[in-house]
Order: sequence, then structure tokens, then C-alpha cells
Amino acid sequence: MAIQAILVEWTESERGWGIRPDGYSVHLTKQAADDYFKEYWDSMPKAAPDEYSRPADKSLWETIVIADELYNILVASRTGSVRLWQHPNNEFPVTPTIVYRIRKRGTALYSTGGSIPSFSTKGKVWHQQSHLTNYLNQVIGSIAKVYKDCEIVAYEVTERETKVTPIPDYVQTRRNLRRVCKDQTITQEMIHGKAGNSRRVD
Repeated sequence: MAIQAILVEWTESERGWGIRPDGYSVHLTKQAADDYFKEYWDSMPKAAPDEYSRPADKSLWETIVIADELYNILVASRTGSVRLWQHPNNEFPVTPTIVYRIRKRGTALYSTGGSIPSFSTKGKVWHQQSHLTNYLNQVIGSIAKVYKDCEIVAYEVTERETKVTPIPDYVQTRRNLRRVCKDQTITQEMIHGKAGNSRRVD
């Protein structure tokens, strides 16, 4: 069973220099995140310091699948939380991942996304929950009727190795493909008289 946790991005602010990314924090639960941030802000001085970090707004928190190793670290921590400088899936690779689609209830039809969505058997896949949330926040007011009878479906995707290609072979294959495409383009231009070499045939 996939283990889920809360992911929060951090931003560093420095007077005179602006802002920059400052890693992530991962939390066992939303309550653990709330407690962690309260403890963090309580430790800060009353006046804003010249340099400090802050977590993202609660609306931007993500629910992610985490590896067993990271889960064990969270369980062992005092707060059920941990700060990381990289995305947790870079430091603690995990499979499977979770992807999302919007399905019309009672059918096998999925939303294509966009401001005027239609439904098809394939539809659009959102690879991060935050992207799906942002999309719905942007469009739900204007197309609420379209999604009235819809549901969000989460899929567990397991990665597996299907092919291994040495880099020199891959690069050469791509070069050959570009060469073929270029030759075909030239031929089409000559056929249609766009290369200045066409002749009229009576």
C-alpha cells in the first residue's frame, strides 16, 4: 500500500536580495505540519529578521507518496516532520507514483482539461495533485456544470525498466532521425516549388 505524506515547499527571503527556493519539509499528517510550523514561528523574533525562511501557504501543500525509508525517518522524528534540501523523491526515490484524471461518474470517459473540457476514453493525466488543484481552482467557477457529475480518480503507477540504450547509440539514432526529417522537408519544398528549383511541366 502506498504511504502518503504532506509536502510543503519553503522560500527564503533576504533583505536587499529578494527570495529564492529553500527546500522542502515533509510531514506525516496535516496536524504534524501545523504543529511543526507553529513551533517554527514561535521560535522566530517578533520583528522580521533580515533573512528567514517561510513555508508555502496551506493551499499549496501537496499529498505525495513517499518511500519506506523516508516514512521510517518521519516516524522516528519527534515532530513527525523533516526538512529536506531536495524534493523527497530525489533523496528517497519511490515507486509507485500517483497520477490523477477527472472521470465522468458512471462512465469510462475522462476530462481533456482546459477551459472548455470535453470527455474521451483517454483524457488528460495530471502528474501532481497540486497541478490538478490549481486547474480546478482556475476553472471550477466558470464550468461548474461541466464537472457537476464528475469524480477525481487516482492511479498508482509502478515504474519498470523496459529498454536500455547506450548514450552514444541514442545520440546517433536521434541524429539519423533529424537527417531523414531534413531530407524529407527539402523534398517536399522542391515538389511544391518553395525551394526555387521547381519547373513548369506542360
